[in-house]
Amino acid sequence: MSRYIDADKLYIAAMDTEFYDAADEDVVLELINQQPTADVQEVVRCKDCVYWQSKKVQMNDGTLRDCIRYK
Repeated sequence: MSRYIDADKLYIAAMDTEFYDAADEDVVLELINQQPTADVQEVVRCKDCVYWQSKKVQMNDGTLRDCIRYK
């Protein structure tokens, strides 16, 4: 399974690391920059979703849900 990370934060962490040689730092930063970008989207959980309601909403099928997105 792939791990998706924030490359910008990794880049900053690498910049803050003390390397033995400046060439080592350049190699690490270049490796970070050469990595392909994954096509991913941030996951939004129900509690953080703009469609979440604190009260139940009646759906078209008669069920009650907290989500109004799939009405």
